[in-house]
Amino acid sequence: MQETNYMGYLIPKDTQVFVNAWAIGRDPECWEDPMSFNPERFLGSNIEIKGQNFEFIPFGSGRRICVGISLAERALHLGVASLLHYFDWDLGKDVTPESMDMNERMGITVRKLVPLKVIPKKRVVLE
Repeated sequence: MQETNYMGYLIPKDTQVFVNAWAIGRDPECWEDPMSFNPERFLGSNIEIKGQNFEFIPFGSGRRICVGISLAERALHLGVASLLHYFDWDLGKDVTPESMDMNERMGITVRKLVPLKVIPKKRVVLE
């Protein structure tokens, strides 16, 4: 709306600012060992996903928070659980968890540099 100076940076009027949520989620000042996958770090924590804790904002924050947050909170676990329950997942030959390339590439979203391809095999479910 107007020219401003924020933390020593001059931000001209009508500038579009993008928040780098990837960098925030990997900030060593906020997280211990930020580059490791460790979901247990949230156990006993007051951090929530609704955009009020700015060290973790998977759905954004403020006026532009993701409109799908309610659907994700209610349905995501059911979809993932169904996939895990009904299928066995195979990495294919010559691929092990240790040999997977975990590098990322930046864009509008972060994607794996080398896509992971898995083979679902229908599990026989006894009812």
